This record gives sequence, structure tokens and C-alpha cells, in this order.
Amino acid sequence: MMNHQIFSNPIIPFTFTYPDPTPQGVTVVIHEKVTPVGRRFHLISEGSEEIYFEVGRYENQTMSELIERFRRELLANNPEVDITDKGSLEFLGCPGVRLVAQWPEKSRIITFFERGEVVCRIIFNPASDLNYEILESVRF
Repeated sequence: MMNHQIFSNPIIPFTFTYPDPTPQGVTVVIHEKVTPVGRRFHLISEGSEEIYFEVGRYENQTMSELIERFRRELLANNPEVDITDKGSLEFLGCPGVRLVAQWPEKSRIITFFERGEVVCRIIFNPASDLNYEILESVRF
């Protein structure tokens, strides 16, 4: 039986649950990064592909500006990546946009959504079902 933890941080306007340790017994590590435009948290099962789930909060920029900045930075650091716009969506009642980033060896699903005055971003590895379970547990 997996032991689920609750991710809750006053910076991020939502919570979610994640298994720690993972079914393979790997401890989940959380890395925090502060950038000029926001703050993000990476949940990673180090040495395992079980969990890669990133959440971020950004202020003082529109969702369109953040998406364009994300595209520019990702392509500058990873010229081999292909970024596909999957269109608009509603994420937990909030307007959003979904992108897919595809490298030769991996992919990431990226969801931007607006919640009040902030823009949030979730990035995860779609190759692992655990990341979908984490995504389904997101709550305001």
C-alpha cells in the first residue's frame, strides 16, 4: 500500500497528493526554484521515471506572455524539442492552455491556467501513470 503525502505550500494556490515512497520504493524529492517571474516546485523520484511533476506560480505577466517566454527558453536550451500547442482548455474551472514538449527520448505535458491574478503551470511526464494520478488529485 502506498503512503500518500499532501503537497501544500502557501505559494501554490492548490494542493495535490503524491505517493512517497513510490510503488518501486523510491523517495520523492522536492526541489524549489525561484525565478525572476515566479516560483516552481519539482517533485522527482530520483533515479526512477515514476514521478516527474512540476508546479509553478507566476505573477505580473499574462498567460500568453508566460507561454511565449516558456517556448523561447525551452527552445534556446533544447533545440531538438518539438513544442505542440494542444489548444485552450478549462482546468478545474479555470481558463488554460495545454502544450506538449517532445524530445527524441521523452515528452512533457504542460498546462498553463489562470487563477485570479496569478498564472499557474503544471508540467508532468505522461509516460508514468503515477503522474496522471497526481494530476487528478489537484484541488483548490
